[in-house]
Amino acid sequence: MSAIKSVVAATLLGLTLSTAQAVPIHGMGTWDSTLQPRDLDGDGAADAFFDTERNITWLRDANLNGLMNWTAATAWAANLNIGGHSGWRLPSSFNLDGKTLCGTSHCFESEMGHLFYQVLGNHFPTLNIINDGNTGDFLNNQLGGYWTSTELPGQPGIYFDFGSSGWQAYEYGYNRMFAMAVHDGDLAVHVPEPGALLLVFVGLLGLASIARRKKAPL
Repeated sequence: MSAIKSVVAATLLGLTLSTAQAVPIHGMGTWDSTLQPRDLDGDGAADAFFDTERNITWLRDANLNGLMNWTAATAWAANLNIGGHSGWRLPSSFNLDGKTLCGTSHCFESEMGHLFYQVLGNHFPTLNIINDGNTGDFLNNQLGGYWTSTELPGQPGIYFDFGSSGWQAYEYGYNRMFAMAVHDGDLAVHVPEPGALLLVFVGLLGLASIARRKKAPL
């Protein structure tokens, strides 16, 4: 009996781990064409995605630093440095019409709203984004609230629910939530074309040959 229980427990654990991160759903949303991978630290793996629709770069790891209060999350993003790239921030909560709290209509145009609804193609209600929704090629997406950069004067901070509701709401800043980092513009490292590198190499060889001839005894 104990052996059977062990097998069942191991099976359940395997199922739990297998659903901890959703499999990317290709063709759902625009992420296949609008999110361009960026290797910021030169290790050959994507660290971020450039959103060509919004001209912003998302950090790929959606839970790099764990749960934080609003002040800690804001400071974490501001001090983040990936491969020499600083200047990160929390996502903006503002819709294109300037609204922050969008009620039952949801905030489809805020930075996280655009990512959730348009880029990843999720819809309301999403029962469980980790199991039923699309997280694209992002890593460590979490069910729950993600802080935005907006803190209402004398009020709580604004968060986006990346779990079941896909809405923006406010919460007291001392509460702990997740954080995704975003950067304005494209952080692509432009690598010279192979032909250009060959020309540079040939030029350096030529200079070295000239230098050797000048040093040769007469």
